[in-house]
Amino acid sequence: MHYTNVSEHAGVAAFFPWRRVYLRRFEQYLQRIGVSAGYQVLPHSRRVAAVAANPANARRRPARGR
Repeated sequence: MHYTNVSEHAGVAAFFPWRRVYLRRFEQYLQRIGVSAGYQVLPHSRRVAAVAANPANARRRPARGR
C-alpha cells in the first residue's frame, strides 16, 4: 500500500512538515524506551539537538556547513 502511494504523498506541500513531526515523535518515543532500558538515545541531527536545548532555535535556520 505505501509503495504504490509514495509518489502521491511526496508531491504534496504538507509532506515534509508532516514527516518532521512524525520523526520527532518517533524519536521521543525511542528516547523514552531507551532511557527506561538504561540506554542513551542521541538526536538524529544537530538541528534537533539545538531545538531540544533551546526551543527558540526552532525558528532559526542552521548555519551552512555545520
